[in-house]
Amino acid sequence: MRSLRPTFQFIICLLFAVGVRAQQSTVDTGQLYSVQELKEDFNYFRKRFENADPALYLYTPKPEFDSYSDSLSSTIAQPLGAREFYNLITLMNTKLMDGHVHIFPKTEWINYQNQHGFFLPFHLTFLGQHLYIDMNNSTDRSISEGTELFSINGEKAADIINFMMSRQIRDGYNQTYPRWILNTWFKEYYGFHFGYPSSFQIEYQTGVEVKKQITVRAIRKDSIRFYQKKYYPSRKNPGEGEGLSLQFDPGTETAILTIKSFDNEMLKETFHQEFRKAISGFFDQIRDKKSSHLILDLRDNQGGDVENGSLLISHLMNEPFVLVSAYYKIGNKQSANMEERIVKTTGPKMGQQQPNAHPFRGKLLILVNGGSFSNSGIVSSTLDHYKRGEFIGEETGGNKNIICGDADSFTLPHTGISVEVPTLIYEMRDRQNNKGRGTIPQYEISRSIDDIITGKDPVLERAVALIKEHL
Repeated sequence: MRSLRPTFQFIICLLFAVGVRAQQSTVDTGQLYSVQELKEDFNYFRKRFENADPALYLYTPKPEFDSYSDSLSSTIAQPLGAREFYNLITLMNTKLMDGHVHIFPKTEWINYQNQHGFFLPFHLTFLGQHLYIDMNNSTDRSISEGTELFSINGEKAADIINFMMSRQIRDGYNQTYPRWILNTWFKEYYGFHFGYPSSFQIEYQTGVEVKKQITVRAIRKDSIRFYQKKYYPSRKNPGEGEGLSLQFDPGTETAILTIKSFDNEMLKETFHQEFRKAISGFFDQIRDKKSSHLILDLRDNQGGDVENGSLLISHLMNEPFVLVSAYYKIGNKQSANMEERIVKTTGPKMGQQQPNAHPFRGKLLILVNGGSFSNSGIVSSTLDHYKRGEFIGEETGGNKNIICGDADSFTLPHTGISVEVPTLIYEMRDRQNNKGRGTIPQYEISRSIDDIITGKDPVLERAVALIKEHL
């Protein structure tokens, strides 16, 4: 059964695992790779994409893609370490422009750092070109939440942001998804790109105070988690809490349905829930309560099984609907022409789907953000296309016309960098109209640093206010 395996689950396993043991002998701590080895890895990476990715030239025409790849390869003129090569090869994301492409350092290296590495003990959020501390997970409580960081180890915050954003994945021209990724896993990606120093010299400012400099000791991940639970017990890491939940607003009897994942495996293993059973039960409760308003919260939902997205929409539509109109895969590997390169194939829930016998017919509001990706992008695109509900929040990370999936994993032979290349196109709407953007809300609202620190939710508040205006 084909499904969009969520980036969310993969990254949780890779970046949040602290109990995975990695022997020092299996980890490259300072190895340099020869020019020949690096070029072989780069060419291997390029060839795998050319042979497998049906959307390779979706945003970058083949001549431009080839020219950029050749130019990047030509910069490999001296031996490099794995981190330097990682910083180089992730620049390919500027031409691949696919949120389902994954490029990570050697898995053994990540596992080793998760257990033994040292990290900046702050959870950081960047808004615009500004970098803020929203959690101080250290014993030094002198630096408060809301503090702005201007530099880390001599690098300006804006330069760090631009460096990391230029190497991050995204669908087309979307900006909300790469921002969401870095705001969720800043310290991990900082390590990938800049290393794991034992201390960090930071320049910062709190409120109207003068700028200050201080050296902050790096600590291990288990300590960061300990202090986060101690000082911020209400803040949850990805994968914590309930995957599927239903609440009712006592003032308006509005149902609030939160779906953190559409992935059956993740729901079962992480949240101990079963999608079909839970969703059916939730809509029974909504009918029993006679709720005339529903808030569907898809924020931070990284996707999962297409069948579950179809099931959800069947409870929301009172007419037949199309979730995925067509699937495509590589056909002619040699052609530079997009139409000749790909061929139609089969996939789940393709074509017209039928609504539930007793769907919810009331007012629907959908909450989305940059983390609403993959299958959440498909669900959002479908509801938006049929004008079923209004969207509040940020542009979805997932493209509204085309999304790729069914990734093939491989490892670069010398550096051990792990890569996932999509092998299937999911076309929701006509790709000729693809603008490389997600679903854009009717009410665009982003959280401020104060909202994040205090736990305020202006997106949900706006939804409730709109419902009260409707009553």
